[in-house]
Amino acid sequence: ITSKWGQRRRVLFNLYNEPRGGQVNGTLNFFDESSFDPDGTLIREWTIWMQSTIDAIRQLGGINTIFVPGLRFTSCRDWTGADFWGETINGVTNAGNTRLAALTDPLNLVAYDVHQYFNDQYTGTEPGCAGHFSNAFTPGAPGADFYLEETIKWAKMYNKKLIMLE
Repeated sequence: ITSKWGQRRRVLFNLYNEPRGGQVNGTLNFFDESSFDPDGTLIREWTIWMQSTIDAIRQLGGINTIFVPGLRFTSCRDWTGADFWGETINGVTNAGNTRLAALTDPLNLVAYDVHQYFNDQYTGTEPGCAGHFSNAFTPGAPGADFYLEETIKWAKMYNKKLIMLE
């Protein structure tokens, strides 16, 4: 793809939509979207995959903007870990996709692909926007608006660009 489209700035590369499954070191379904990944094994491996892909695109001369998704459907709720998944990084427990902030690109043309639906399960499969201020997972817990704001804070803290693709 880079050989054919890599010199066209208007062509954008989205590396993987809602990553799940995959095979790592012979383990099928390695990126299990139901895993809480408390030791960071999954997100570390995903970071390696993403950095390797960015490096390969640049080594082949690609000048495209690259969209990098996070694990667990790359939803805003999951970028920050939502207090329930991910390793501890710099004293922050359940850091979610935070390890991806370490990705580097010599052209500084990486944006992090985030998804946010506003129904109460954040799936986009139900009508309405009941999830703005609450969610079906944990009664009394914050809704989609809160997680979107938290993801924006995350991007600002790490000086990263976001793009909402869903």
